[in-house]
Parts: sequence; C-alpha cells; structure tokens
Amino acid sequence: MNPAYHFVLGITISKLATGQILPEIIIVSVLPDLLGTPLMVIDKVADSIRHPEGNFLKKFKKDLFTTTFLKNADRITYRTTHSLLINTIFGILAYIFFPEKYLLLTFCYFLHLLIDVPTHSKDWATRLLYPFSDAHFDGYNWWENKMVSLMFWLPLAVITFFAFY
Repeated sequence: MNPAYHFVLGITISKLATGQILPEIIIVSVLPDLLGTPLMVIDKVADSIRHPEGNFLKKFKKDLFTTTFLKNADRITYRTTHSLLINTIFGILAYIFFPEKYLLLTFCYFLHLLIDVPTHSKDWATRLLYPFSDAHFDGYNWWENKMVSLMFWLPLAVITFFAFY
C-alpha cells in the first residue's frame, strides 16, 4: 500500500495498543518505505529533469507509479528493506534500544511487509525472503487497481474511527 496508508495504520495501532499516539510506532509503520524509496525517488526526479519533452511533472508522475525500477540499486534497496531479514535485524535493534516496546515496533514493521504482499506486483512485489530467494506473490498494485486500495482503506477507516471514539 502507499505510505499514507501505513502512516494511518501506525496511528491506529499506536492508539489501540498504548492508548496514545506514539511517533516511534508511526515511523516504524512507514519505515520500510522511508528506507527503501528515497534513492529511487531522487533517481526518478533526475530522470524527469532530463526528459527531452520538458514536461517534468508528467514524466515524474509516470516514472513514480511505474512497475519497474530505473536502477538495479533501487531494486536491491527496496527489496532489502521489505524483507524478513531486515525485519529481524530491526527487531534485534528494537530490543536493544526500546526493550519495553520492541515487540510492538517489530510487529509494525512486519505488518507493513504483510500488507505490501497482496498490494504490490511485478518488480515491486514484496520478496519476504530476499536476498536469499526471489520468491514472491504477484499481487495487485494499489496504484493500478483502485478496488485494492478501497478494500484496504475502508476497514482501516472503520477501525481507526472506533480506536478514537
């Protein structure tokens, strides 16, 4: 799903699990994307600036929501941050630095990965066993299939509503 979804999910989990909104839970809920996409976005901005037609915004939007990566380094970074290996390493670090919250933080990272499995496809498909395996489920891209987005956003909206009221 998109980072906004993971952000709202982090707010909701934080509220349900602790009774308050904790920034660290929200950040961890979006962390795989925060770690895995900045270089790719920079590459796509640079590619859009070099576009011969000079229509930066149109080219950037097209590049941003594409099913392939411009550079192999972007692919490796994204797949690594969306793997159980990094989730495990994160869990160990969370245990060291946030022993009272490490289970919740590790769960939020894992939930991000789990939600991305059915909502990403092709090059973007979540490879949970990366870098040991390229095995993946070819889901439905949330940006190409609005029903997928709707099927995830509606339940989250209801849960979030009840978490706050």
